[in-house]
Amino acid sequence: PCRIVWNVDRTELLLDWLEENPEECQKLFSDSSKDAKDEGQRKHVVKGSKSKFHRMIAAAVFSIDSDTDIHVDFQVNPTNYTKSVDNYI
Repeated sequence: PCRIVWNVDRTELLLDWLEENPEECQKLFSDSSKDAKDEGQRKHVVKGSKSKFHRMIAAAVFSIDSDTDIHVDFQVNPTNYTKSVDNYI
């Protein structure tokens, strides 16, 4: 497996995904139900794990990576990249 390094280009792609997907972003970084209630806001509940968003981000970042080895490794080991996104954000 390749070593995953979060360089500027990959970070920019991650940030682009977050900006282009505001509803998913809100769910990914949502407050607790109590915090939302205290602030008079509606909580956007994630059904299931937030890892689905990490997978979506990993695909947006690594499936088009300029490093061919990373691109190929992502296709073979997507879980490694999903976990990397989780750890990075």
